[in-house]
Amino acid sequence: MCARWYQSIFPTRLVSPRASLQELVTTRGGFRMATSVGGVLTGRGADFILIDDPMKPSDAMSESRRAGVNDWFDNTLYSRLNEKNRGAIVIVMQRLHEDDLVGHVLKQEGWEVISLPAIAEVDERYVVTTPFGERAFSRRAGEALHPERISNDDRDRAYRERSERRPQSHSHHSLDALVAPPAPRDYPR
Repeated sequence: MCARWYQSIFPTRLVSPRASLQELVTTRGGFRMATSVGGVLTGRGADFILIDDPMKPSDAMSESRRAGVNDWFDNTLYSRLNEKNRGAIVIVMQRLHEDDLVGHVLKQEGWEVISLPAIAEVDERYVVTTPFGERAFSRRAGEALHPERISNDDRDRAYRERSERRPQSHSHHSLDALVAPPAPRDYPR
């Protein structure tokens, strides 16, 4: 918000350009607070909550770590939404386990899921409405979401690893996450 390009387009400014990155307040009454999973939210409320990668992939197989994230959501974060009927919670994350935070909330209530796998499993088309009009995005099955970051060789290796893996084998650290959603360890892939 302090960049010249931003200020040439938008009138909103930070109240204090030297404010901590954890809490930012704008001249138009906007507020942004950042915290970590398990962080203190007492006395805070929000109209829009964004949760970004609440768990590290290395913690996904720990039942206590998953439970900690899920309990924090249920008992701390969810109650911070000012108006349950009008507010929004957005969870942005790589699926890591069938009972990760996304799996947990999907068992509780209706959520709108927008799944953008690193490699498309089927042909996809999304239409996004913006203040400037509608814009369509599409890709074919097998195409990378971000081709500059995932090469065709990476994609082919991910599919090969998936097809060669024994049903008992399951790794969250392989390229498998590019081409398959989380499944129980005994689920044949």
